[in-house]
Amino acid sequence: MSYSTPGLLTDESRWLAKLARFQRMAIHNSMMNRVQSSATFVIGDGGANTPTNGATTYTNTALIDTTPSVFLDGVGFLKLSTDYSFNSATGVITLLASTFTTGHRYVVLY
Repeated sequence: MSYSTPGLLTDESRWLAKLARFQRMAIHNSMMNRVQSSATFVIGDGGANTPTNGATTYTNTALIDTTPSVFLDGVGFLKLSTDYSFNSATGVITLLASTFTTGHRYVVLY
């Protein structure tokens, strides 16, 4: 017995799949060219630059004169001016609507 899906392996569907792959690659390459470095930390891990549980600020002098993006594992990218503010002169990220909570993993891309 053989199963087939009409249109699954047509020239058009193969072309659309290739186009989608190229678009994903272009987005990935664009992000990789933009992101030079990152800082990853888990609240409560005891790291030197890791904010403490309940804190609202994260300071990293490597962020000075950059435009970082903040990713919270399980949530996604936080929104600048809605979820956090950033002072490019001091490298301080301030959470606006929450606090750093034990066990949460953050990635700061800059």
